Amino acid sequence: MVDLALVYKHIPKVFGTLAFIVNPIFVYLIFTEKSTRFGNYRYVLLYFAMFNLVYSIANVVIPIDIHSYRYCFYLFISDGLFVESTDWHLFLLSLRCALVASSYGVLLSHFIYRYLAIHDSTFTKEKFHIYMLMSFGIFLAYTSLWHAVSHPVSNMNDAISTFSHVTFWEAPIKRSEYTSEKILVNFMGLTQ
Repeated sequence: MVDLALVYKHIPKVFGTLAFIVNPIFVYLIFTEKSTRFGNYRYVLLYFAMFNLVYSIANVVIPIDIHSYRYCFYLFISDGLFVESTDWHLFLLSLRCALVASSYGVLLSHFIYRYLAIHDSTFTKEKFHIYMLMSFGIFLAYTSLWHAVSHPVSNMNDAISTFSHVTFWEAPIKRSEYTSEKILVNFMGLTQ
């Protein structure tokens, strides 16, 4: 039988490695083509590739896992350097969740560019630097908004935090799925 914990632990590392192999090749191919072929779209693709690399790093450095118990679930950092319970690690957990939402901001700016290019807008030609600044602003807005939403949820009061840790360590699961030792981990939880 396959140990799913090992699969979930190593898949982000494999795909993160692939991202660092494929994205530089992709960027090289785009920038060695004739500039008239891609135009300013190559900078949008570069923006997309850079976000992919940042997201891959976050996926490997801040691995998250979910533990559910009855009517609630807890999101926590499952492995690595940031597994202990500190305010900084809780901030990183919240930021890691915000990166999931900010990927929609990157996709949105890509689709807006394609729409503007079809309609021959000046934002894709003469005012492209303004468009890229607005795209980065959309990314920052998504990241900031979701970080602002998820960070207060992660600051549980002492009663909920104690209950969360008790149910986490007494639940009938294999301890090796999460961590090998009983330490106090950060939880970001939602209850119904």
